[in-house]
Amino acid sequence: MKKLLFVFIIGIALSVNTEAQETKKVDAEESSLSWEAGKIGGSHNGTINLISGSLVVENGIIHSGEFVIDMESIAVTDIEDESLNQQLEGHLKSADFFDVENHKASRFKVLGSSKSGADLKVNGNLTIKGRTLPANFVATPTGNGYKGRIVVDRTLYDVRYGSTKFFDNLADKAIDDEFVIDVDLHVK
Repeated sequence: MKKLLFVFIIGIALSVNTEAQETKKVDAEESSLSWEAGKIGGSHNGTINLISGSLVVENGIIHSGEFVIDMESIAVTDIEDESLNQQLEGHLKSADFFDVENHKASRFKVLGSSKSGADLKVNGNLTIKGRTLPANFVATPTGNGYKGRIVVDRTLYDVRYGSTKFFDNLADKAIDDEFVIDVDLHVK
Protein backbone atom coordinates (compact mmCIF):
# COMPACT_ATOMS: atom_id res chain seq x y z
CA MET A 1 0.00 0.00 0.00
CA LYS A 2 2.83 2.40 0.87
CA LYS A 3 4.47 1.64 -2.49
CA LEU A 4 1.26 2.41 -4.37
CA LEU A 5 0.79 5.68 -2.46
CA PHE A 6 4.43 6.67 -3.16
CA VAL A 7 4.04 5.98 -6.92
CA PHE A 8 0.77 7.95 -6.95
CA ILE A 9 2.40 10.98 -5.23
CA ILE A 10 5.38 10.89 -7.63
CA GLY A 11 2.98 10.74 -10.59
CA ILE A 12 1.08 13.80 -9.35
CA ALA A 13 4.33 15.70 -8.72
CA LEU A 14 5.57 14.97 -12.23
CA SER A 15 2.28 16.00 -13.82
CA VAL A 16 2.29 19.40 -12.05
CA ASN A 17 5.25 20.58 -14.14
CA THR A 18 3.31 20.92 -17.40
CA GLU A 19 6.11 22.51 -19.39
CA ALA A 20 9.63 21.14 -19.24
CA GLN A 21 12.67 23.23 -20.01
CA GLU A 22 13.01 23.42 -23.77
CA THR A 23 15.74 24.75 -26.04
CA LYS A 24 14.24 26.71 -28.91
CA LYS A 25 16.31 27.50 -31.97
CA VAL A 26 16.07 31.03 -33.33
CA ASP A 27 15.08 31.08 -37.01
CA ALA A 28 17.71 33.51 -38.34
CA GLU A 29 16.00 33.77 -41.75
CA GLU A 30 12.59 34.73 -40.33
CA SER A 31 13.91 36.91 -37.49
CA SER A 32 14.75 40.55 -38.04
CA LEU A 33 16.80 43.26 -36.41
CA SER A 34 16.44 46.91 -37.30
CA TRP A 35 18.43 49.81 -35.95
CA GLU A 36 17.91 53.55 -35.62
CA ALA A 37 20.50 56.16 -34.67
CA GLY A 38 19.82 59.84 -34.12
CA LYS A 39 21.91 62.85 -35.00
CA ILE A 40 21.47 66.61 -34.99
CA GLY A 41 18.59 67.32 -37.34
CA GLY A 42 17.48 63.75 -38.02
CA SER A 43 18.28 60.08 -37.87
CA HIS A 44 19.30 57.08 -39.95
CA ASN A 45 17.96 53.56 -39.84
CA GLY A 46 18.62 50.18 -41.30
CA THR A 47 18.79 46.46 -40.77
CA ILE A 48 21.25 43.86 -39.58
CA ASN A 49 21.05 40.08 -39.78
CA LEU A 50 21.27 37.30 -37.25
CA ILE A 51 23.73 34.48 -37.74
CA SER A 52 22.21 32.12 -35.17
CA GLY A 53 20.54 31.90 -31.82
CA SER A 54 18.80 29.75 -29.26
CA LEU A 55 16.76 30.26 -26.11
CA VAL A 56 16.15 27.94 -23.17
CA VAL A 57 12.54 28.45 -22.06
CA GLU A 58 10.50 26.92 -19.23
CA ASN A 59 7.01 27.93 -18.14
CA GLY A 60 7.20 31.07 -20.28
CA ILE A 61 10.46 32.26 -18.71
CA ILE A 62 13.67 32.56 -20.76
CA HIS A 63 16.40 31.02 -18.58
CA SER A 64 19.34 31.40 -20.93
CA GLY A 65 20.31 31.69 -24.56
CA GLU A 66 22.32 33.64 -27.03
CA PHE A 67 21.91 35.28 -30.38
CA VAL A 68 24.79 36.14 -32.69
CA ILE A 69 24.57 39.25 -34.89
CA ASP A 70 26.28 39.48 -38.29
CA MET A 71 28.03 42.87 -38.21
CA GLU A 72 29.05 42.49 -41.87
CA SER A 73 25.35 42.67 -42.81
CA ILE A 74 24.77 46.25 -41.55
CA ALA A 75 22.56 47.93 -44.13
CA VAL A 76 21.17 51.47 -44.39
CA THR A 77 17.51 51.65 -45.45
CA ASP A 78 16.65 55.34 -45.21
CA ILE A 79 18.99 56.71 -47.92
CA GLU A 80 17.81 56.06 -51.46
CA ASP A 81 20.82 57.52 -53.28
CA GLU A 82 23.06 54.47 -53.85
CA SER A 83 26.33 56.40 -53.52
CA LEU A 84 25.35 58.12 -50.25
CA ASN A 85 23.87 54.87 -48.94
CA GLN A 86 27.12 52.95 -49.57
CA GLN A 87 29.15 55.80 -48.09
CA LEU A 88 27.26 55.65 -44.77
CA GLU A 89 27.22 51.85 -44.74
CA GLY A 90 30.99 51.77 -45.29
CA HIS A 91 31.52 54.33 -42.54
CA LEU A 92 29.44 52.28 -40.08
CA LYS A 93 31.58 49.24 -40.88
CA SER A 94 34.84 51.20 -40.50
CA ALA A 95 37.02 51.53 -37.39
CA ASP A 96 35.25 54.87 -36.69
CA PHE A 97 32.17 52.86 -35.73
CA PHE A 98 31.89 49.05 -35.50
CA ASP A 99 35.27 48.00 -36.99
CA VAL A 100 33.64 45.08 -38.80
CA GLU A 101 36.92 43.90 -40.30
CA ASN A 102 38.10 42.97 -36.79
CA HIS A 103 34.72 42.34 -35.15
CA LYS A 104 32.54 40.40 -37.58
CA ALA A 105 29.95 39.40 -34.97
CA SER A 106 28.27 40.85 -31.90
CA ARG A 107 26.40 38.80 -29.30
CA PHE A 108 23.61 39.06 -26.79
CA LYS A 109 23.90 36.36 -24.13
CA VAL A 110 20.71 35.89 -22.09
CA LEU A 111 21.38 35.34 -18.40
CA GLY A 112 17.73 35.08 -17.38
CA SER A 113 14.37 36.79 -17.39
CA SER A 114 11.47 37.57 -15.11
CA LYS A 115 7.78 38.18 -15.70
CA SER A 116 6.66 41.79 -16.00
CA GLY A 117 2.92 41.53 -16.61
CA ALA A 118 2.50 39.75 -19.94
CA ASP A 119 6.07 40.68 -20.91
CA LEU A 120 9.50 39.49 -19.83
CA LYS A 121 12.35 41.58 -18.50
CA VAL A 122 15.38 39.97 -20.14
CA ASN A 123 18.81 40.38 -18.54
CA GLY A 124 22.03 39.57 -20.30
CA ASN A 125 25.38 40.65 -21.63
CA LEU A 126 25.85 42.48 -24.92
CA THR A 127 29.19 42.20 -26.72
CA ILE A 128 30.13 44.78 -29.37
CA LYS A 129 33.69 45.30 -30.64
CA GLY A 130 34.96 42.76 -28.13
CA ARG A 131 33.54 44.62 -25.13
CA THR A 132 30.94 42.86 -23.00
CA LEU A 133 28.62 44.82 -20.73
CA PRO A 134 25.33 44.11 -18.91
CA ALA A 135 22.21 44.94 -20.92
CA ASN A 136 18.50 44.36 -20.49
CA PHE A 137 15.29 44.89 -22.38
CA VAL A 138 11.61 44.09 -22.23
CA ALA A 139 10.51 41.23 -24.50
CA THR A 140 6.92 40.78 -25.58
CA PRO A 141 5.95 37.20 -26.44
CA THR A 142 4.41 36.83 -29.90
CA GLY A 143 2.78 33.82 -31.46
CA ASN A 144 6.11 32.69 -32.90
CA GLY A 145 8.78 34.26 -30.68
CA TYR A 146 9.56 37.58 -29.01
CA LYS A 147 9.77 41.27 -29.86
CA GLY A 148 11.81 43.82 -27.98
CA ARG A 149 13.83 47.01 -28.13
CA ILE A 150 17.41 47.24 -26.90
CA VAL A 151 18.79 50.71 -26.18
CA VAL A 152 22.58 50.80 -26.53
CA ASP A 153 25.00 53.51 -25.43
CA ARG A 154 27.55 53.04 -28.20
CA THR A 155 30.28 54.97 -26.38
CA LEU A 156 30.51 52.22 -23.75
CA TYR A 157 31.62 49.88 -26.58
CA ASP A 158 34.30 52.26 -27.87
CA VAL A 159 32.13 53.59 -30.70
CA ARG A 160 32.98 57.24 -30.13
CA TYR A 161 32.80 58.89 -33.56
CA GLY A 162 30.74 62.11 -33.42
CA SER A 163 30.06 61.82 -29.67
CA THR A 164 29.88 65.05 -27.68
CA LYS A 165 31.26 63.11 -24.70
CA PHE A 166 34.62 62.89 -26.48
CA PHE A 167 34.75 65.64 -29.10
CA ASP A 168 34.19 69.40 -28.86
CA ASN A 169 32.91 71.74 -31.57
CA LEU A 170 30.95 69.10 -33.46
CA ALA A 171 28.05 71.51 -34.10
CA ASP A 172 25.66 69.83 -36.56
CA LYS A 173 27.97 66.79 -36.92
CA ALA A 174 27.11 65.43 -33.44
CA ILE A 175 25.63 61.94 -33.31
CA ASP A 176 23.48 60.66 -30.43
CA ASP A 177 25.34 58.33 -28.08
CA GLU A 178 22.40 55.95 -27.82
CA PHE A 179 20.94 53.94 -30.67
CA VAL A 180 18.17 51.36 -30.63
CA ILE A 181 17.88 47.84 -31.99
CA ASP A 182 14.36 46.54 -32.55
CA VAL A 183 14.38 42.76 -32.29
CA ASP A 184 11.81 40.39 -33.76
CA LEU A 185 12.95 36.86 -32.90
CA HIS A 186 11.20 33.88 -34.46
CA VAL A 187 11.81 30.57 -32.73
CA LYS A 188 11.26 26.97 -33.80
